[in-house]
Amino acid sequence: MKLFLEFLKSINTFKKPKERLDVPLSLLACFALFSAWQMGVIYFSGTALSLFGRTPVPLSILNMTALIAAGYVLSILFLIFFPHRIVEVARASVAAAFVFALTFLLPLPPGLLAVLYYGQCFCCVFIIGVETGVVTYLFNQASALRYIFAGYAVAEILIAVLHNDFVQLPFSVFHSFSLVSILLLGLFFFSLPLNNFISGEDTDSPEDSETDEPLKKYRGYALCALGCFMTLFGTAVAETVRYGVMTLYLSAAVISATFYLLMGRFHFSLVKGASVLVGLSAFGFMAAIASLFIPPLAIPACAFLGGGIVLCIINPFYGLVMMLRRPSRFIAPITIGIAFVTVLIHSALLEAFREQAYILYAVYLLIAVAGAILYLMFIPTFIRASKKEPIPPLPTTHVPRSVADDIESFGLTHREKDVCRLLLQGLSVKQIAYKLNISFSTANTHYRSLYKKLGVSTRSEFFLKLLGTDEDPLPDGSVI
Repeated sequence: MKLFLEFLKSINTFKKPKERLDVPLSLLACFALFSAWQMGVIYFSGTALSLFGRTPVPLSILNMTALIAAGYVLSILFLIFFPHRIVEVARASVAAAFVFALTFLLPLPPGLLAVLYYGQCFCCVFIIGVETGVVTYLFNQASALRYIFAGYAVAEILIAVLHNDFVQLPFSVFHSFSLVSILLLGLFFFSLPLNNFISGEDTDSPEDSETDEPLKKYRGYALCALGCFMTLFGTAVAETVRYGVMTLYLSAAVISATFYLLMGRFHFSLVKGASVLVGLSAFGFMAAIASLFIPPLAIPACAFLGGGIVLCIINPFYGLVMMLRRPSRFIAPITIGIAFVTVLIHSALLEAFREQAYILYAVYLLIAVAGAILYLMFIPTFIRASKKEPIPPLPTTHVPRSVADDIESFGLTHREKDVCRLLLQGLSVKQIAYKLNISFSTANTHYRSLYKKLGVSTRSEFFLKLLGTDEDPLPDGSVI
């Protein structure tokens, strides 16, 4: 009972608006159950993305493929035009999915059951975009890492259990698990605050428009595409092997948990770790081809391919990093667009070479190795991007008591007062963001709001109004 009360208490932890959320692990575990539900839906939904779909209802490959495409496209359009409504739409999507899943239990004709299942699959695919948007726009980095590695480790174990080959679980068991997962997923979304979207596009300062070389253009999305390919291809390979899917996801769970422990205890670099995942995945595809001639290599191949699963689930974190460094509302849509393109390519390959495993595996290996080489070319720039720039020491300016009293008289928010005091000490907006552990865009929003309430438009006017002098403690040439 005590644990349950603590869990309920964690739901009400989000009180500060317009700041990135620090989400407790209990809620992140609920959020990660989406992955188990998603994997189950895709695995059981005919052969649109799976070699051996097992859904006991008459599903059309063409209809399922069209629904998957529609889910991706609509989620991309939503993230472009209505990202600030992400929590409301997430709640509505989960509610619709639960209704579809619940009515599926009724004794209805097979044709109607298929329609209900299509509806559930559409909601599931649409929420893929919502998941990326939530991590990119709402989470702080600590929450994102906990979700990706600790939360997903739990989900991957559940997927391995669902798809184990020791005891073939009937579809009814999976469906009951789906209902529970959707309920807990809804609990997570209904615990999130509304109107907490942080776009970062309310700034035209030099810092925001500055070119961030390591993450500009396509470089920040290279790993997204590679991770998607590795997951789709690895799952297809594992389906052809007895105990393959179970091995694939158990391996992914072990790797996720290991990364989480290494990063927490030894500050293990995620970028360097990603190179390990790329290597494991490429080796797994080579072992998969070899297993066609040496069958005992099949299970080790699936274990290595687990690295590709983990590589894919890091994708939302890349979006978060890019959002903090170079804010744009198009980061999450582009990430989902990349996933959509990889799904289309994967579906085409399955249709073309479903009966020719040798060719299918060879194509998988070719794409995986090409992606691995591309990533290895970018390792130096990714490593540079992952390092925080040090904050140079600056001389501080004493804030007189009379000035402190003046600050209280302008009707500033608590955070605006923090920004004001740090500005008076000579810090730049970028340095204030580091100091307060918030994104640059958030710090810049408080900075602009502060200037508006003070009725000033330049730093000289700011210092003149509060200190009686236009002398700026910030060194000449520094970027604010």
